[in-house]
Amino acid sequence: MRSRCAVAIRVTFFIVAFASSHASQAIAALHAIPSPRLEVINMTRFFVTPNRPAVLSWKLHGVMEPPTLHWNISNYWGKPIATGSTLVIHNRIRLPVRLPRGFYQVDFPATGQQFGVAAIAAYHGPKVHFFAIDSEMGSLVQLPESQSERVGMINIIHRSGIGMAREYFSWSQINPAPEKYNWNGSAAFKFYAGLKKFATVPGRYSRTGRLANDYLQGGLRIMQMFRDAPPWTWNGSSGPYPMNLDQTAKSWVVIGQHFQRIWKALEVWNEPDIAGLPPDQLLPMVKTIAYSFHHAHIDVPLIGGAFGDDRVGFFQDACARNGLLVQCNAISFHDYNPPTDILPAVASYRKWLGAFGKPSMPLWLGESGRPWPCRPNQPRPSQQSDMQSANWITMKAVEARACGVARYFAFCVPYFNRFGSNYGMMGKDLTPLRSMVAYLNCVAELSGWSYLGNLKIANHEVILARVFARGNQRIAVVYTGRAAPLATINLALHGITIRGIDGRVLHRNANGSIPVPDGLVYLRGPAASFADMINSNTRAARLYAISRRPPPPPQHYSPIILQLAQAPGRWSGQAYALVHTSQVSLAVRVWNLADHAITVKLFLRSDHPVAGWTPVGWSIRRQIPAHGHVLVQWHLRNPAGIVPDHYLVITGNVVSGKANAPAISPLAILVR
Repeated sequence: MRSRCAVAIRVTFFIVAFASSHASQAIAALHAIPSPRLEVINMTRFFVTPNRPAVLSWKLHGVMEPPTLHWNISNYWGKPIATGSTLVIHNRIRLPVRLPRGFYQVDFPATGQQFGVAAIAAYHGPKVHFFAIDSEMGSLVQLPESQSERVGMINIIHRSGIGMAREYFSWSQINPAPEKYNWNGSAAFKFYAGLKKFATVPGRYSRTGRLANDYLQGGLRIMQMFRDAPPWTWNGSSGPYPMNLDQTAKSWVVIGQHFQRIWKALEVWNEPDIAGLPPDQLLPMVKTIAYSFHHAHIDVPLIGGAFGDDRVGFFQDACARNGLLVQCNAISFHDYNPPTDILPAVASYRKWLGAFGKPSMPLWLGESGRPWPCRPNQPRPSQQSDMQSANWITMKAVEARACGVARYFAFCVPYFNRFGSNYGMMGKDLTPLRSMVAYLNCVAELSGWSYLGNLKIANHEVILARVFARGNQRIAVVYTGRAAPLATINLALHGITIRGIDGRVLHRNANGSIPVPDGLVYLRGPAASFADMINSNTRAARLYAISRRPPPPPQHYSPIILQLAQAPGRWSGQAYALVHTSQVSLAVRVWNLADHAITVKLFLRSDHPVAGWTPVGWSIRRQIPAHGHVLVQWHLRNPAGIVPDHYLVITGNVVSGKANAPAISPLAILVR
């Protein structure tokens, strides 16, 4: 009996163990099955024409039982406007929609995914000059298998009426060795990381030729920007800028001729003011590219900057003293601050330009964004974060337009998560965020309009109220800066239409007040509706008037370029700190990029009366061979050893060579 019982217990235990084992395996297998996931088919279909039938499509990855998906569609504020279910047929989902103008979000509870939809009409007018965008595809969407994404984004930008995109590329990858060009290079290159340190970047900013061709096929021109130089141009330098200027000139002639069909402009370097390098080290490269483009008849405007600081400081001042404003067609700067900071930023740059005789030189806002907090792999922002990004990016475009900025580049198109801050205006799912739809609606609202003044309004909630004109029509953009669903303003404006930040139609409240739920609202109507409601005597109007003046005339670029060969002391981004103030040696390379020898006479002076220093003011005469350079030196002595902060400036003129030779651009070195 005991034996049979023991056998029975063992058999029962085996059956239970076997069953438990299979149950565990079944549960593990269940967990191994990936959750169903939807993938967008053709992102361009998520940009639909308002009030027209359209079909949104997805591909299903995984198994869906039963083969139906429930969906919800909500508006800008997340308010549901439609709900239903759709069949999964051959792992494809098709959702027919017909949506009024605005932003919409499609939710699929079964997969936990949300997708944005932009109901904005395609732009059919002339190409917009002011509205631009930093696409950032050269680094974020650059793999060969990403071509459909690149083409989709380019088509979206082109459809909206945006006239220019900003892109990065690597000079090192394009021209890895003298006379060797790889238009789709993807090799690693050294990148200057600041503080005299370099980092190696594997294959970033690659396949430039393929990207340029995508833009060309999409009918969109680009402003190209670079921020690296090939090692073979350094000549042992501890900084990132090229030392061999003749090889630099030859390289850029080939590059410029290759890309000039697609380039709308070339931005020389990115944020040099925060790299920790003196400005005089940057300018020889700028002058070299300016001369080589001019000499080779490459009609690509050069953009100076791109300054990372939205206020002018010592760096911009030193750049101007070194001739930057004579070499460039426009100046660009970046801004990631609130919209209220745009006006003082533009005023700061206008004051700087005026001080150097270029008050009406065009200003470009090359990067302007508002990132949203992003956890790892978070596909889209929260509604509140998305609204805040939409608010800033859009109103900064309005402010830039009112203050006379010539180009505004919203930053940026693709999903771009950097240290928990995401700058993308598209979700990881490749569909638009609120910020993208709000910006594209701003393009639709203000393309071709001119700033007129400010709307007269007595409401402490209103931060900015800019008015624009086109013919007999007026648009007031009223900004409170805060998304609040019940926010209103009282205005004696009649016969107007009211639109939210995404373009959706809003209606007056029963008490006659105007809703401003998004923090920004567009009020549009005939000029008569705005009679006696506009103040045209504003600070922005004065800045706008300066921008309407003719730009500085074209320059003539000298083939003679002065380049500091040896630092007179320890250097930083501000100045050269002299180790020995009693004696200083100044070594300068004098480059000649012309095809013939040129004799020059150089002068050294100080912009500060430095007692005891000699030989300030002495001149040196040298013949500079064609496509070569000569090293010249000054030895300064000051027995007193007292040296205040000041510039040592080298200027010169051509003694023999071509008649009517252009003036030699100065080399200004700040010492302390």
